[in-house]
Amino acid sequence: MSMRTSRIVAVLGLALSFLLLSPAPSFACSCAQMATDGQVKTADVVVRGAMKQMSPADPGPSGNVTYTVDVGAVFKGVAPRDLEVRSAASGASCGLENVDLGREYVVFTYRDEASGRLWANLCGGTAPATPALVDAVERVTGAPAAPSAEPRGGSSDPGDQDRDATAAPGSGGPPTWVWPAGGVLVAAAAAGGTFLRVLTRRAS
Repeated sequence: MSMRTSRIVAVLGLALSFLLLSPAPSFACSCAQMATDGQVKTADVVVRGAMKQMSPADPGPSGNVTYTVDVGAVFKGVAPRDLEVRSAASGASCGLENVDLGREYVVFTYRDEASGRLWANLCGGTAPATPALVDAVERVTGAPAAPSAEPRGGSSDPGDQDRDATAAPGSGGPPTWVWPAGGVLVAAAAAGGTFLRVLTRRAS
């Protein structure tokens, strides 16, 4: 192997090492574009209400949090006045980001079939309740309903509220259009390895 080829191989090796070992929040959560009508149809429960409370993040790697929404209107599904919604604490894990307590939001949620809990994520459509967003939702759902007297969290089984849902939240987790960072890193490593083998063959 020539000196020049050796240097190229060394530089590529360092670059790949940096890529694989450094954090990559910029593409840890990537969402495909979806119009509001599609977000409404995909969600299980859609409400409008003020975010009045957020629990501390769960211990461990999951780091999930629970938001309590003071529901004023229900566009889709059934929801109580105080609706508990789970989400990853970090936006890098597709959790809700930059939520202002006291501010009114349109919240798109997805039910975890195992626990009955409702989940929201960065890709689902949850956003401040601007007139434009509310109008777009109502064009799909019609006039909203009032909240119900259903148990908190939207589950028909009150015992579900005490279950630990820190595992993958089923339909409430990142939807199928979210591409995790691991897949990108593995693809980059494979491409780099192939390139290195081609250079080595040419130099030998």
